[in-house]
Amino acid sequence: MFSKSKFSAKLGLFLSGLVLLLTACGGGGNAIENQSMKPEVIARFKAAPDDTSGDPAKGLAIFGKSPCVSCHAINGNGAAIGPALDQIGTNAAKRVPNVTAAQYIHHILTNPEDANLPNYRSTTMPSFAATLSQQELKDLTAFLLNLK
Repeated sequence: MFSKSKFSAKLGLFLSGLVLLLTACGGGGNAIENQSMKPEVIARFKAAPDDTSGDPAKGLAIFGKSPCVSCHAINGNGAAIGPALDQIGTNAAKRVPNVTAAQYIHHILTNPEDANLPNYRSTTMPSFAATLSQQELKDLTAFLLNLK
């Protein structure tokens, strides 16, 4: 049996390790900012439209009829194959330096191979560049931007 001080020390060490692990794994949803990213990939993110004019209600309809929920969860609803999207509207702006949330989301929808998230294979997510119109991409982006 541990003494109270030994237990406290071990608990403190465990919690410190847990915090480091969650930080390294992107527990705050900012996985990319902790990794090095090639300048050409950052340039592709920056080239994405910074357009927030889409209709979130139409975006929700697109989200519902697309295969998104077969991999992503929102508020615990959906699958856990890909990252949860609960906070994507907030976290997207933190993923790539000098890239807005709208640019990040639009780029990931059309170029998922650039996501570079730990514990997820970016080749699993399909690109919607050829299957959604530019307006549908704007609407889906607007919906996702509202998930905060």
